Amino acid sequence: PPSPPPPPPDTAPPTWASERFPYLAGVDGISARLHVALSEPSRVFWAVVRLGAVDAATVSPPPPSLYDLLAGNVTDSDYVTQGNAGYDPTQQLNVGMRLDGLRPTTRYDVHVIAADVARGNVQPAIATLSFHTAPIRRYRERELVRACAEDWHQGKQERMTWEFERIKADGLMSDSDLVDYAAELNRLFTTCAAVDKGKGGK
Repeated sequence: PPSPPPPPPDTAPPTWASERFPYLAGVDGISARLHVALSEPSRVFWAVVRLGAVDAATVSPPPPSLYDLLAGNVTDSDYVTQGNAGYDPTQQLNVGMRLDGLRPTTRYDVHVIAADVARGNVQPAIATLSFHTAPIRRYRERELVRACAEDWHQGKQERMTWEFERIKADGLMSDSDLVDYAAELNRLFTTCAAVDKGKGGK
């Protein structure tokens, strides 16, 4: 008997598993988690754009072009971070992707799109989620001690100090948030120095 005809090529893009997706969770003063669930193995692309302080009257700009989002070439002056990650529903349906580099009490848009792995079929529209970060919180002592154990001696203190000075210079964080931010950094640095002393230094 003749062989059955081959199936038609896949031309359908991935779809979100439900109207719930994508969504954001775990939003604190400096990070958030973007949660996705899709109909097939895909690659998810995102870009985060800063809108301004929570109490400022700002209007969301239009999303980046589809090409720039897929190419990781979002160059808006208020762009914060962009990235992409693989997604496989056979491994885990609801996957959270961490968004770092955020600032306290600040409004953001995150633009998201997905393309399937098999053929590169791209979703027809960019999904945009708006959110705002929380004020800086005071961390518990055990959280600080845990942070000190995470590659603390590989230049992290210097990088965090430099980042604080950069944020202070650009004037986009309120004075009260800057004071809270500096206080938490000092608590972290002091805790790590004490941990080092207890270990006999490095």
